[in-house]
Amino acid sequence: MDFKRNVMTINMYEQILSGIDPRVSVAAKLRALYPVIERNLAAGLSYQMILDDLKEVGLEIRHGVFRQMLFRVRKQNKAATPPTNQPKKTESPPLPASIPTPSVKPEQTPLPSVSTPPKRIESPADLRAIRDMEIDLNALRERGLARRRQEKNDEK
Repeated sequence: MDFKRNVMTINMYEQILSGIDPRVSVAAKLRALYPVIERNLAAGLSYQMILDDLKEVGLEIRHGVFRQMLFRVRKQNKAATPPTNQPKKTESPPLPASIPTPSVKPEQTPLPSVSTPPKRIESPADLRAIRDMEIDLNALRERGLARRRQEKNDEK
């Protein structure tokens, strides 16, 4: 299985590189191979495995240079496409004097006191969005107290 995937990957690399002028830079070749490389990384191949495959097709790149080139290509691709699921920063509304006890279990309703993080972390921007999430600790505390009161009343 591993050998078959290796041969398929090498064949894809060779096919893509055959359509490129051999005089272009290594970075240009890597940009052309980028979709296949990303697919292989997502499938669980390590950088070293990909570098070994690239070496077999005649494209020898050192590990550090490969990582840097991938970083630059990813950055370039991210700048070319507009961001899609970026959470909007909004001001949290002021807390009401008392929070009513919800009739539905708290696990089923989203917390209004926490802004929603992105579904998947795909970039440093997603991590910054999670880091900068606004969390209203007082509202969370009140919600927890209300849930405990509800559980206590349900036990009786």
